[in-house]
Amino acid sequence: MTRLGGCSIVLTVFALGLPAAVAQGVSASPQLQVRLTASEPVYKRGSAGGVQFTLTNGTSQTLIMSTPNPWSIYRGSQAVFSPISIMVLGQIAPGKSKTWSWNMKDMSGKLVPPGSYTIKVGQLWLGNDQFARSITVAVTPTGKIAGSSPFPLALDNEWGYVAGPGLFGGPGSYSTTTVVSNSGTWYSIKNVVGKDRWAKLSGGSKPTLFVMAKVGGDGVMSVPFFRFNRPLGYTYTVLGDALAGAKLKVGSKNDTLQTPVGTFKNCYRLDVQYPLNAFVGVGYKSFWFAPGVGLVGYNKFNPEGPVNFRLESAKIKGSDGKLYLLKGNH
Repeated sequence: MTRLGGCSIVLTVFALGLPAAVAQGVSASPQLQVRLTASEPVYKRGSAGGVQFTLTNGTSQTLIMSTPNPWSIYRGSQAVFSPISIMVLGQIAPGKSKTWSWNMKDMSGKLVPPGSYTIKVGQLWLGNDQFARSITVAVTPTGKIAGSSPFPLALDNEWGYVAGPGLFGGPGSYSTTTVVSNSGTWYSIKNVVGKDRWAKLSGGSKPTLFVMAKVGGDGVMSVPFFRFNRPLGYTYTVLGDALAGAKLKVGSKNDTLQTPVGTFKNCYRLDVQYPLNAFVGVGYKSFWFAPGVGLVGYNKFNPEGPVNFRLESAKIKGSDGKLYLLKGNH
């Protein structure tokens, strides 16, 4: 790409005359092993180091790129930034990766406003197959979306999780949790801990997520499910049906968890301990919460074995009133 008078012209390299590696046909499945990941899902606007992202070639073939810098930044459908790049093919060897960074500035050199930004990398070739990869990250004033909230509750907030092969871009199991309505401080959430429930997050320095089957006030029907900001090793019994009789223990307050949308640091982990005499056909093992984002991962086990769910997408109302989107490799 060259720049003329403040405008950018993209010089596209066509498949004609590509190296021999591109001329060899491959099946579509290896594309799923080419992954684009962000070092973090949420960035503080203007922070040093910028937004870092990595393209990894997990195949046994050389990945061909249209140029050494085949990436661009979009806000919605509007192009925000693309680096200057010469018309020379780039390559990533099998098992290798390449990392780039974006300083959160637009083409005019100004810092972009807070919002969600999609990083697109392509054109890419494996054999004759041409494709691209994209991820969406958030740029916020503070580096957090919903402050320090461990479980942000706002209408239309949504978290999408993927498990199994889907963690690497292929077919897998999916689960979505959505805030659909509210009544005062209680919010109706579809599919939270396996069921549709009403929930509210208490205030104070040690918040608790309370849940119940339906709105009926703050009385005996409300059950404390997740307790946050407790000391390491803190243990309590859960009375709710999905975790009936189980104890939750604070297993960590600074876990690092890798997900399709990026790596979350300083996660608060709750581990599930079921009674010795309990028969658990399908149960939960651990939950991870990231400040300002909420539940970013959880592990389940069933008769076939453990299944690990990780955050693949999110739509969260920020502390600044803006709606932020996160989206993993697609």
